[in-house]
Amino acid sequence: MATQSDGSDVVSIRLNDTFQHGLFVAMSDDKTFHYYRWEDIAGQELKRNSLSRRLIKYKATVV
Repeated sequence: MATQSDGSDVVSIRLNDTFQHGLFVAMSDDKTFHYYRWEDIAGQELKRNSLSRRLIKYKATVV
């Protein structure tokens, strides 16, 4: 686990079965890369946004 970072980046699209909602990468001070599933970082906010997108898509389809 990275407790301090020399840099980080995120992508919030599906990459594969492990990173279904994206990937957060942090590089620690000793130049070690740490990879995290984006849903583990975004947490409940990601779940709320996913539900909102599904509801909007559903409403658009029904009309």
